[in-house]
Amino acid sequence: MGKKDYLKDFIDSNRDSFDVYEAPKMNFGKLEITKESTSKSVKLVPLKTVLQIAAIAILFIGLGGAWLYRSNSSTPSVAILENNNESNDDFIELSEISDEMAELENYYVQQVNLKHKQLEGLGIDSEVNEELRALSEEFLSLQKELGEGTDNQAILEKMVNNYQLKLDFLEKIINNMNSVNETLPKNNKDESNYTIYY
Repeated sequence: MGKKDYLKDFIDSNRDSFDVYEAPKMNFGKLEITKESTSKSVKLVPLKTVLQIAAIAILFIGLGGAWLYRSNSSTPSVAILENNNESNDDFIELSEISDEMAELENYYVQQVNLKHKQLEGLGIDSEVNEELRALSEEFLSLQKELGEGTDNQAILEKMVNNYQLKLDFLEKIINNMNSVNETLPKNNKDESNYTIYY
């Protein structure tokens, strides 16, 4: 024997009380619904494809973040030091001392490299390279002293001053070369206004 459905029995016995209201009179001919108008062409993308695309995007974002972290955390080499044949294994880098020193060194190295590239665009004089090499050699000797010396704070200050000297030197050279380059075209323009008749 099946279960008795009390709700169905109640509705059947009280049907008259449910049929109190009548539906409004409407012209349903205007509301003709066709299958073509209701079904839009929705292209479904398989979940597997969506997950693959998401995984690839996460992979690229992760690799990009790791590359940025690695490029910012590693100490870049100064362009002038690349010409030096000595190995940097014996030296203590500023980045090895503290995070603050690493940030300071990173800033100065980037600025010196930027100014050096600007100077290369303007044309470097051999005397400028010699001066930069001398400053780099002084920096290397300070790096050697850093591990051996008793007054590391004074050596650190000298190393930071060395970076500041390089940066100031490069800025002065660039400013001088820019001012010379700005005056040269003015002189050429004045001379080009003259017409020589024979």
